[in-house]
Amino acid sequence: MKYKATAIIMGAAIFLAACGGAGGKDQGADEGLMDTQNTEERGNQIDNPRMINNVGDSWGLKQDREKIKSAAESVPGVEVERVILEGPLVRVTANVPDNSLSDGDRQDWEQQIEQAIYRAVPRYDIKVRVR
Repeated sequence: MKYKATAIIMGAAIFLAACGGAGGKDQGADEGLMDTQNTEERGNQIDNPRMINNVGDSWGLKQDREKIKSAAESVPGVEVERVILEGPLVRVTANVPDNSLSDGDRQDWEQQIEQAIYRAVPRYDIKVRVR
């Protein structure tokens, strides 16, 4: 008899717990999410080009490598030797026409190449090494 009463109480508790939320407002899975069709509701949201959902059809390691190489080689005299993608980091090794560069000249070349790559693919952190 003791076990029967315990079983009934446990069954009632499970039933009430399952039905407990039905009395309030019906909450759907998408409640509280922003309506993407209504652009007025978006407000001043800034689209971040580093977000993966904003890269369009051109996203992919092969496409990114090609974009990075062509962007770096758009700087006159630069020849890309190597492009390495490591998650959010891009390492580019490039050759420039002048073999005897001072440290200041080398940094100028590296900055020019980094800026060109950043304009083409802004979602990566870029490290350039000029030889």
